[in-house]
Amino acid sequence: MARALDRRIELIRVGHQNTGNGIRETITPIGSVWASRSDVGDAERAVAGTVQGTVRTAWLVRSSPLTRELKPKDRLTSQGLTFEILGLREIGRGNLIELTTEARLDR
Repeated sequence: MARALDRRIELIRVGHQNTGNGIRETITPIGSVWASRSDVGDAERAVAGTVQGTVRTAWLVRSSPLTRELKPKDRLTSQGLTFEILGLREIGRGNLIELTTEARLDR
């Protein structure tokens, strides 16, 4: 069954820059696309006296030059959460891409 692409997500390119005093992470917005969201799991774990919560989410987006260039080091944002891209896979005849992502809920 097809899901409606009813959420706007922002795509972010993550890089690293040598500043002379160390390596600094650079974050560059690269565009936004329509997507559908399907939460596929969540978890909580105790780390160093705190509780960390995560949600694993699958996003379905249309295949385009922008989405075909995404890499697992890139990220996306939606509704105030930043999602790390864990994996990408082509769906159907190549007109859709599924992004498997994970976001920390305690940040």
